[in-house]
Amino acid sequence: MISNLVYEWRRLWSVRATWIMTFVYLVIAGLLGAGPLFLGDGGFGSQTWKGLYSTNANALCLVMLSVVASQFFGHEYRYGTIRLTLTEFPKRERVMLAKTIMLGIYVGISTFLGWAVLGVIGTIAPEGSLSSSGPGWNLNGGEPSELWQVLVFGFAYCLIAMSITIITRNLALGIVFPLLMT
Repeated sequence: MISNLVYEWRRLWSVRATWIMTFVYLVIAGLLGAGPLFLGDGGFGSQTWKGLYSTNANALCLVMLSVVASQFFGHEYRYGTIRLTLTEFPKRERVMLAKTIMLGIYVGISTFLGWAVLGVIGTIAPEGSLSSSGPGWNLNGGEPSELWQVLVFGFAYCLIAMSITIITRNLALGIVFPLLMT
């Protein structure tokens, strides 16, 4: 199983789209978090830290992560490397488990990096635009989510994208269907 995980880790970070989409994810999360803090006139009330950190669960952010999630299998189907993967590791259950574990690790790392970006934005926000008390508000609508909910929702969203790609064996459908479902 360790060899499967190492293979998936190397494959994940050797694909250029992983780096590009992670960067775009961090930029979008930062802009969505900074927009209300720096451009707002205070009409919404003050943003809370909890509301700021739940920005990562926004659909625009999750679409960027789901592109990488779709590539876990879609990239291999597209370029014909799935046969090589299944020849090297003939137990398909282990391949599936390794890809799912790496997806979870990738979503976790990306979410923590997004929170770090939002934390920096929150510390440089103008005085009075961010508070630590009150209900706060959220770009996603409703009450701000707990941090564990943001992480689980991001993983579930990406797992759906990866699953659609596995079922259809089409990378484009794995990217478009989750976007349409949102």
